[in-house]
Amino acid sequence: MTRKDSSFGQLVAYIERDAADARYSLHHRLGSARSPAAIVGAFEANAAHLPVRRNGVTLYHEILSISRAGSLPDTEQKRILRTIAEDY
Repeated sequence: MTRKDSSFGQLVAYIERDAADARYSLHHRLGSARSPAAIVGAFEANAAHLPVRRNGVTLYHEILSISRAGSLPDTEQKRILRTIAEDY
């Protein structure tokens, strides 16, 4: 998915909305940024390097989603999804 505006705060809030267990959060290439405000700051600092273009894309993001399996505990499903995200 693409975004033409730098709506980093909205995107981080969307990603973190159901984050109940930090063991399954994946913060890749964000340095020490872990709080939503620090993550937004890291994205904004990175976006400052983009050349200004009319109608240009500011960011891309992708969503990985799997259906819940009734035969596996939630912790195992979260572990598997994290492994998939790390490999992705």
